[in-house]
Amino acid sequence: MNRKERRASQKRRGSVPADAKPLDSLADSMFQSALQLHQAGRLAEAERLYASLLNLDPGHADALQLLGILRHQIGDSLTGLNLLMKAATLNDRNPEVHYNIALVFAALGRTREAIHHNRRAIELDPDRAAAYENLAVALLLEGETGDALHIAVRGLAVSKSDRLKEIFVRSLSKVHDISDSVRDLALRALEEVWGRPGDLAGPCVSIVKNSETFRAVSRRVSEAWPQRMSGPAALEDAGVPSLANDRLLRRLLTLTPIPDVELERVLTNVRSVLLGRASAPSASDTSDDLIGFWCALAQQCFLNEYIFDLEDSEKAQAAELRERLAAALAAGRPFPALWLAATASYFPLHSIEKSTALLDRAWPESVARLLDQQVRHPQEEQRLQSTIPAITPIENAISIAVRDQYEENPYPRWISTTVRERKISFDHSVRAIFPRAPYQNMNRSEIDILIAGCGTGCHAIEAAQAYLGARVLAIDLSLASLSYAKRKAQSLGIANIEFAQADILGLGSIGRTFDLIEASGSLHHLASPMQGWRVLLSLLRPRGVMRVGLYSALARQDVTAARAFIAERGFAPTPEGIRRCRQDIIGLDGGELLRKVTHALDFYSASGCRDLVFHAQEHQLSIPEIGKFIVENDLVFLGFEGIGEVFPEYRTRYPDDEAMVNLDHWHDFETEHPRLFVGMYQFYVQMRDTAKDARIV
Repeated sequence: MNRKERRASQKRRGSVPADAKPLDSLADSMFQSALQLHQAGRLAEAERLYASLLNLDPGHADALQLLGILRHQIGDSLTGLNLLMKAATLNDRNPEVHYNIALVFAALGRTREAIHHNRRAIELDPDRAAAYENLAVALLLEGETGDALHIAVRGLAVSKSDRLKEIFVRSLSKVHDISDSVRDLALRALEEVWGRPGDLAGPCVSIVKNSETFRAVSRRVSEAWPQRMSGPAALEDAGVPSLANDRLLRRLLTLTPIPDVELERVLTNVRSVLLGRASAPSASDTSDDLIGFWCALAQQCFLNEYIFDLEDSEKAQAAELRERLAAALAAGRPFPALWLAATASYFPLHSIEKSTALLDRAWPESVARLLDQQVRHPQEEQRLQSTIPAITPIENAISIAVRDQYEENPYPRWISTTVRERKISFDHSVRAIFPRAPYQNMNRSEIDILIAGCGTGCHAIEAAQAYLGARVLAIDLSLASLSYAKRKAQSLGIANIEFAQADILGLGSIGRTFDLIEASGSLHHLASPMQGWRVLLSLLRPRGVMRVGLYSALARQDVTAARAFIAERGFAPTPEGIRRCRQDIIGLDGGELLRKVTHALDFYSASGCRDLVFHAQEHQLSIPEIGKFIVENDLVFLGFEGIGEVFPEYRTRYPDDEAMVNLDHWHDFETEHPRLFVGMYQFYVQMRDTAKDARIV
């Protein structure tokens, strides 16, 4: 292989080429030795040899490039960048050099330059998957979501890497105008679990709603609303045949609540049509495709905990069908699968006496999946409750009220999440998220993690998979939530999680400490968030890290307005009260502040809506309050996550804050962008380690 061919073949991320070759006698020998030392991690020796080689041959482009990479690896990125730029001037058509220059620019926060050099690397080497990955991430950071999605799609044509799949999900979730051209990839993303289905729900709904057929159905539904369609033409008027053939919609129905009022109303009508057909004296099963769609709708209703609007007459008809189904089960009589799908669209099947007998019968595959969801899984969760220990008492009145809420409404009812095959060290993870932060490496091959308030376990499972040597303790107040979490962990084969019932306020008595504590979305439901935070800090080891999520008072003004609306109208946190409240909010003028809560995914399930606007206990905080606590407890603020799209604007506004850790600046920035932390403040802090051997790199 000649020099030009060798450079074109150097496609490794990182990027110390495994196949780099020497160029001539002495220089060849020196370069080969330096390369071997570099690959072995003996960086000081490699650096000396690269420098000696460049003294002999200042135009040795490969030595310039690899010395530039080395300087970047040891933290001297500016020197590394200068060396890489010199290598590029010697050969501007080397894609490897442009790829590495882009990496360094990205690490320095100079995203525009990173975009330019990643584009150049792809232009020179269109098969370089990692350049597509890095370019799409840089475009996301610049807020160019449409271009990021386009690059992710192009990259996926080259490589189906896990990172490109994750980037596709991130990009798609942020794009507003989505064309039907990504429908097939969106369906694959759902089927192959490229990310959380909730992150894909909004974009997939947009794709479904783009069809002229759907728009025609929606117009008919809107004209009749709140009346339901009925009569001989109801099946066609409600668009059931066309909706049943939409694979993307059918898959979406089984994975996540549908976060869209317009589609919800169409599905509410479809459910009514299903009930009418199933309740008819001559009801019989129809095609497998149609039964599959009815079962997918029933799974959606279970997932959203029967949140759809419900008329009194419809409720009575559904109750009557449920009694007919229960009687047939008790007598051992046959009945059509249509009865199951219709009943399961209004009531969970496990609530019917002798429902376990359904598991002994042969059913079409779609019905079997419905029975897994509504009979087998709840039965398994009930069994698992007795296997989960209580490691602290739950005595605080607020904690008891919060526990009772989640016993009634475990939150959220998630179905799937990404299963990672490649784990990384926690140090590497923090450096990737906060490259300029004043972080002290832990340097630990194993890491003990506490998930304080794990709910139904999605994040605990993701944390257990993410880090090398992870051992996870996941605690929650609610046994119902914990049993859901444990069932999901077992089904995914995740063995490095220990689940336990506990109150954060009592964790000081368990005699354990941790390297990482995650409290995202739990502290603000305590009687005193700061008291709970202090308890968790007492369990944190030196140089330990906390990932914290707290509600922003500025960002949740719509939630505050909704809670006042609920108090004024006297809605109770019951299934009927939540349904009525939602319909009243949906019916408000679009300009009303509290109407903004309809933009949240949580609004579209009973447990989510209860958590969002009916919660038994909620505190909202500000950045100055968080900053005061951090100073008082001698913590190091590492940065906010989940808001990368505003980083370029922040850097332009505050160039003096390269690490983006100045909370006074962030308070000013949030004041100007009050919806910035609409989910939560999500941030990392680190416990200081003042030992002499503590090393900041």
